[in-house]
Amino acid sequence: MLDCKMCGETIYTTYICSKCNRIKDMMNLYSRDVVLDAVETIFIRNEKQRNFKIKNKLNEEIKTIGCVKDTKKI
Repeated sequence: MLDCKMCGETIYTTYICSKCNRIKDMMNLYSRDVVLDAVETIFIRNEKQRNFKIKNKLNEEIKTIGCVKDTKKI
């Protein structure tokens, strides 16, 4: 038994499991840089996106706190 070199899944015949092999095939087809750029664009937030998320979370909490205060008055 072997462990996949990318994800650690237990496999029996190769060094890379079938799911990681699909990623490897995509890198062979599109190039490593294109696949890496796509992964970073989709899954990694840049500073502007992080600030937007924080601002929206704070606004939601302020609205929630405001609603709670209103219901206590009633």
